[in-house]
Amino acid sequence: MTAVIDDFLPVYLQRITQLSNKSNQFNVATKRYMPTEMEEVFASKDYIHLYGKLVDKFGDNGVV
Repeated sequence: MTAVIDDFLPVYLQRITQLSNKSNQFNVATKRYMPTEMEEVFASKDYIHLYGKLVDKFGDNGVV
């Protein structure tokens, strides 16, 4: 497997929003983000903006 960890890219913003809302087991405050709120996070310097993407010999797993 090859992992790519990089700064947010606008093309992945919808998927990042979807995954952050889906990963509720680690979200004890149950904060859910709307796409417009995630755009504000994307634009803010108060957050770390990272995403992870995986590729293996069977194909691209996309943003995970």
